[in-house]
Amino acid sequence: ENDNMKCVVAILAVALASQCLSAPVNDDYADLIQAVLAYAKQQLSEHDPMSLPDVKNEKIQDENVNLVMSQTNTQLSKASTFTVEEVSTNPTEMSAKIRVNIPEFIQSGLYEVSGTAYDRAVSGKGSIA
Repeated sequence: ENDNMKCVVAILAVALASQCLSAPVNDDYADLIQAVLAYAKQQLSEHDPMSLPDVKNEKIQDENVNLVMSQTNTQLSKASTFTVEEVSTNPTEMSAKIRVNIPEFIQSGLYEVSGTAYDRAVSGKGSIA
């Protein structure tokens, strides 16, 4: 199931790269992004809930944060409820603006975190609901 999302991202990357060789007409880039988002929505709907790969011993570090986090048995549901509010592109700057509204999104799984944040010890584990 996660391979489907990787495929969507790969298709978007290849499609955008190949389109960069020609000048867009009527914001073809935005149309392409809309098509990829529609495909992603279909895949998310067909594979609801979607299982995600486990994340083990991921380090989160900043000036005041030093944490190690793991997340297992993660599932996403209702991710296909998103609506696309805006898609615009600027080929000259090679940029895109995408605004998506996700009214309901459910994540479940197990987590474990330990370390320090702002000079305080942090530790915990439990379920994500």
